Amino acid sequence: MEGIGRELFRIRANEVNTRKDAHLHVLINCMQEAAWNNAADLGFSVYELLSNNITWVIQGMNLNVLRLPKHGEEVSVETWPSGLDKYYVYRDFRIYVGEELICEATSRWLVFDVNERKMIAVPPSLIEAVPSFNHDNLPHVFEKIPISAEYKGDYEITVGWHHLDANGHVNNAMYFQWMLESLPWEVLSSKALQHLEITFRSECSQGDKLMSQSAYESPESSVFLHRISKLNSDKEVILARSVWS
Repeated sequence: MEGIGRELFRIRANEVNTRKDAHLHVLINCMQEAAWNNAADLGFSVYELLSNNITWVIQGMNLNVLRLPKHGEEVSVETWPSGLDKYYVYRDFRIYVGEELICEATSRWLVFDVNERKMIAVPPSLIEAVPSFNHDNLPHVFEKIPISAEYKGDYEITVGWHHLDANGHVNNAMYFQWMLESLPWEVLSSKALQHLEITFRSECSQGDKLMSQSAYESPESSVFLHRISKLNSDKEVILARSVWS
């Protein structure tokens, strides 16, 4: 279908874990690359927006994982704009190995004024430019993620040069990596991620000191609540919820 972006990626040896599955942040980077190229093909890339002192910022994502790709497998990432409203533009993804669907996601993005450092309503020029495709789209439902009173697994991060993207703030994929580092080893080494919801609440830049924490949503469950916050202010950077089997 015209307007649907498709990109191929081969999973490399340095991108997999001890089970030879791709790390989650590797998959997110593939999705970001496909989204970037699709936006550029359709005429509203980050660079085009930056020329008007605005840019895209992801606000949330819901991700369903059937399985993660293995070392050496070639993944095909499909992505397309799937809707918009006053403040958000929506983008969906599907990821395949051959004909096998392995992941799907919906995400919502806001327009950010880089001078004022705040979100703005989607400008009329973008409303006209951004098409919406119906490609069996996923529901655009983003639930509020609860906050735990029992976060554990403190994992400290200092934002460095190699964490930053073209917008000058932390690459979104880094948060997926940092978020999971606070989980118990037995979860990461023996369980499989099935579902993830994430909300991005504030930006980070070079030198920021962060804390990644997680907590069981309920005792004996395989559902976790995640938080990354700034150490100097306790300001939340992301909140997330993950389901494992």
